[in-house]
Amino acid sequence: MSVENRDEHTSFLFQLKWLIPSLCFRSISYFYWLLAFVMSVVAIVLTINHTKVGGIDSRTFDTVMKMRWETPSPSQDIVLLDIDEKSLAQMSQEYGRFPWKREVFAEVLAELEYEQAQSIIFSIMITDPDKGDPKSDAVLSYIASESFVTVYPLVRLDPQSDVDSKLKVCDLIPAGDAPCDTDATVAAILPGLPGMRHDMGMLNHHPDIDGVVRKWELEWQEEGWKFPTMAGAALTVAGVEPKVASDKPFVLNWRGDEKPYQRISFSDYMAYLNGEEGYIPPGFFTGKHVIIGASADGLTVFKNTSVGMKSDGELLATALDDAINGTNLKPMPPWMVTVLTILFMWGMAYMFVYGRSQGRLDKVFVIMQSGAVVIMALTVNYTTYFLDLAPLFKFAFYFFVIGRIHHSMGDKVFMGDVDYLTGVANKNDLDSVGVIVFKRDSKHFLLRRREMLQLQEDFPGAEIFFCHNSFETGKLLEGSNKVEGIIVMGNHETQEARMDRLLEFLKQQELHNVLTGVYAFPEAVMQNKALAAEFMAQKTLYHVSQLPLGGNEEDE
Repeated sequence: MSVENRDEHTSFLFQLKWLIPSLCFRSISYFYWLLAFVMSVVAIVLTINHTKVGGIDSRTFDTVMKMRWETPSPSQDIVLLDIDEKSLAQMSQEYGRFPWKREVFAEVLAELEYEQAQSIIFSIMITDPDKGDPKSDAVLSYIASESFVTVYPLVRLDPQSDVDSKLKVCDLIPAGDAPCDTDATVAAILPGLPGMRHDMGMLNHHPDIDGVVRKWELEWQEEGWKFPTMAGAALTVAGVEPKVASDKPFVLNWRGDEKPYQRISFSDYMAYLNGEEGYIPPGFFTGKHVIIGASADGLTVFKNTSVGMKSDGELLATALDDAINGTNLKPMPPWMVTVLTILFMWGMAYMFVYGRSQGRLDKVFVIMQSGAVVIMALTVNYTTYFLDLAPLFKFAFYFFVIGRIHHSMGDKVFMGDVDYLTGVANKNDLDSVGVIVFKRDSKHFLLRRREMLQLQEDFPGAEIFFCHNSFETGKLLEGSNKVEGIIVMGNHETQEARMDRLLEFLKQQELHNVLTGVYAFPEAVMQNKALAAEFMAQKTLYHVSQLPLGGNEEDE
């Protein structure tokens, strides 16, 4: 292979190797805008197709809920009357093992209504009569039928069993509600006592697809009919207008373990009814919403929630509290999340185009991401709004990674990678180098890529690089101070004029202590252009050593 053919072959390999970095460097003016546009279109299309870009991301929501340091205070008007382990132990001597005689519950319901409780949610499911004590059943059924503030549980069975059921949907719809004109049947378990078959509420709930309870509703809705849930029925009998939409699920705003709802052991209340003092102050239940439930092992099935396992009583208390006081979490609308995501990406595109260094870009990106996290945390801790910015984080991360790779590839050309400098020097018409170095001061100067592209266009036939630690990276000046300046390779006949114009440009940037020099490549370099990078490094180091000491050495 002749020398000419070998040079052409080497030149072709060089161009092939540096094709992508060169394209990355020269596409600075439009690449990031194009990337922002494409990713914005993707975000919009996903939002239109109801793909989860905005709204609530379950994993993000659960993590944030568990990490909250501030939660809403529970309403003092909601009380849990709890059949706990203590109740089972203390009441076993007088009433025996659970289930107790039904007259126990009759006494409690009668006393609570006498104390003018605002509503009573009786969440204990009684499905079968007590054949051993029918009189006790009769007492409870009568007391229940005479209560106008108590709601009783109804359990919805698998809809596939509806065809085998004899219970008609219209038989469930409370009198006075919307007319029922369907002959459809429904599979459900009604309370076992006739006196409880009024003011019923659906005990079921709708967990998310992963089995976690995050939302609640005041109406159980199915095709062609709807029925109040226990919380919805309680508000109805109490005459309370909810502050949430009755026909839509709402996101539960969990109270923290350090702020539990008022809980009174069932045994303590029975002791109070038996005249024992010191348990409950007189009139305590007046105006209260009382939830009668069980938390003892074996009497309830704890439900998985965003903050851990919760009993039915705790779920109902949280739902009732949120519905009465409007403390439910309000998610940011999907369109708003999409708008913020798009603005975030276009902001990063601006930084990539007009930014001066990768270090600064990294810092700004971290600050923006951290700021979004802080805003998200503050709102969920101190307001009833949940700003799920997880989509923003994801899109911003993808944008940053792609942009950072593009930026790093372009830096190999922009910053004058040693291998790239050596390859450029192989061009036959380049026989000299101009060196410009300057002191790092409080007005630390970094060329923008767009400015470098403009300089390249202004000086055709020359190769211009911004030297920012390039030789140190290439191990040619390892251990030296930071090297910053401009290196110009060109033809010696036009080099002086080119350097003068560059100096005029630098004066406009208010740079001080600028040192320059123009050097023709010695014969050894002209014969072996692989020595060009080391030659330029030596000349650059010489000029750096002549700069006055001092200045800000902060790494950008």
